[in-house]
Amino acid sequence: MESEDQMVTLLEQEEKNARSKAHFLEIEKKWESLIQCNEEEISFETLKRYNRFRLRNQLVLRKRPGLLLGFINDHRFPNFQTRELLKVADIVSLTSLKEEDEPEIDRVHYLPASDDFSKIRKKLPKGFRPKLFFDMQAAHGHMQPVGLSQMPFPTVAGICHHQHGPAAKTICEMFDIVLPVGAVFSPACNYQKANVLNLPFGFNWASFHRSFQKSKDWNAREIDLSVTFGPTNSPAYHGLRNEVIQVIENFQRKWSSKYLVKISSNLSKKDYRKLLENSKISLNVVAINGPYNYRSCEIINSGALLFQANVTDPGLKFSLDDVLRDEKEFISYNLDNLEERLLHFLEHPELASSIAQDAQKRLKTKYSYDALFKQLLDLLKDDIGKKQGDKNSLVNDKFFVGKLLWQQHQNKEAQQIGAAFLLNILGEEKDTIRFFSNILAILPELIQAVGFESLKSLIAKQSKNLAESLDPQNLKQIAVQFLSIKMDHIALWYNFISLSIDLQWNPKEVIQQLVDQVLKNNNWEGYSQEWILRAPSRTISNDTKDLNQLRYDYFFLPLMKSKNYKEEWDAYRKYCIKLVGV
Repeated sequence: MESEDQMVTLLEQEEKNARSKAHFLEIEKKWESLIQCNEEEISFETLKRYNRFRLRNQLVLRKRPGLLLGFINDHRFPNFQTRELLKVADIVSLTSLKEEDEPEIDRVHYLPASDDFSKIRKKLPKGFRPKLFFDMQAAHGHMQPVGLSQMPFPTVAGICHHQHGPAAKTICEMFDIVLPVGAVFSPACNYQKANVLNLPFGFNWASFHRSFQKSKDWNAREIDLSVTFGPTNSPAYHGLRNEVIQVIENFQRKWSSKYLVKISSNLSKKDYRKLLENSKISLNVVAINGPYNYRSCEIINSGALLFQANVTDPGLKFSLDDVLRDEKEFISYNLDNLEERLLHFLEHPELASSIAQDAQKRLKTKYSYDALFKQLLDLLKDDIGKKQGDKNSLVNDKFFVGKLLWQQHQNKEAQQIGAAFLLNILGEEKDTIRFFSNILAILPELIQAVGFESLKSLIAKQSKNLAESLDPQNLKQIAVQFLSIKMDHIALWYNFISLSIDLQWNPKEVIQQLVDQVLKNNNWEGYSQEWILRAPSRTISNDTKDLNQLRYDYFFLPLMKSKNYKEEWDAYRKYCIKLVGV
């Protein structure tokens, strides 16, 4: 009997000799039979080659949904987040990597700086008609193609990293549909261009059930309790992970003669899987951007019982979104009841094993990648086929692509790329005040990326005299000249104050006086996403530890809660005020 790889090779050889539509359809049935007969164990390489077969023969095969994938697969296609989708969709993945000499049909290379969708479209396989464009975890440093508004089908973004507040807001202006990781974040995504849909995990990931092929029998598991995470200083955990580790260390000392407890972090994938597969109970802590994370699914798929605690905040209405049910598919805990609950389930292994098995079944049947994709298509059925591409929005598309990259505060290179991207787009700005304010916001990164002469040429589009007067050796003086364009406009002042903090242009007393005069009690009604605001990236004392916590408490968290542009502006304003007051 031929191996799976041999059968695929034979099908590909037969395809080369096919001459009629009937023959192609016959080959398609053979592919489908191969996959369906061994669906749970079929290799991802086989699914990839089946996808290529379908893409090569779109014009003669039966139709199934077409999916155009974004940056989630820029470096590799498919990856663990998208390979399951190959069962239910014909997929083409965009890539900005250097084009290969003989590119595969499932990869379309594009140049982010010059190729908008009208050019990308010409590179798609013949007959390929996407139902939608989709990018998972889109707010976290992803390069989006220019021309999302041009696409004649819905554009959909999963947002996982809501704690990267400014970038998450920009994604909501760029896409037609956004899928927040939890329904708790829907109000913060619901006042911009995009419509909000709620799917489990925001479809940033799905069941992961194929990550663990076979579950070890409960009684054969040697480890009673495992913890696979370590301490963290990330403000998004509110210190909870560290406190849980302390409780478990005490539990380990107290019950070492009866229960085996393993606390291990930063494991290799192999050792991580081995530890979970050998655990009866495994703990998880989900940060503010929940209600679930990868570990939630990984623990369940390993066959261990998931114990989970969630970081919550009074201003965010926490919900488990009915994905997993407490005491039916997992066990919730807090610091006060953790030891008691652990002892209860360790002393009742049949109950613990039953809950773990029910959780495995629920993940696999309800939240697989193909199940969530079908659910997404169903939610979009009234939108698919009705969108008309908007060629007039190309300037806005380019603006938001650049803005999104510049907002990646954790990646200085991305910020400079974003600033360079914005160079020519800002030259299209008709509003003089917004033109200078937006340049002021990105001024250091812009000069670092493209040099002073490019900045000078940009300014000359508004005022040749001003451009000629700029001193390349005096960035502060340049900023003062831009501020002087409209000395009573809040956006110019905000960005000037932020630069003063970042670049330490003025003593604290001077900045404090500016803040008191300009920012306090200033409820600016004109703010929208067309403005770029520079959130300060340092404290006046330059204490990085303080900055991370302050930025989270007084900027990212308020942005996660903001339900309109007024509240969004307040988050920027109050954060700046707080930094100066520290």
